[in-house]
Amino acid sequence: IGDSALEHNGLFVLPPTGAEIWDALVEGKSLEEIVANIAEEYGIDTETIRKDVLGLIEKLAQLGLVTE
Repeated sequence: IGDSALEHNGLFVLPPTGAEIWDALVEGKSLEEIVANIAEEYGIDTETIRKDVLGLIEKLAQLGLVTE
């Protein structure tokens, strides 16, 4: 998790699935674990989930909220 969260007083609003992804990142889960968990929970194919998760991670990285 990046330092930018501290600069914004830690306040960012995410939709429920985005919050699940955030929590999984904080827990140190891998991309594959996150994708598998969400695909199983919502019954969506893993390729669609992977694209969406990567898109969110990219946006969070642009904001300085996550680092690799």
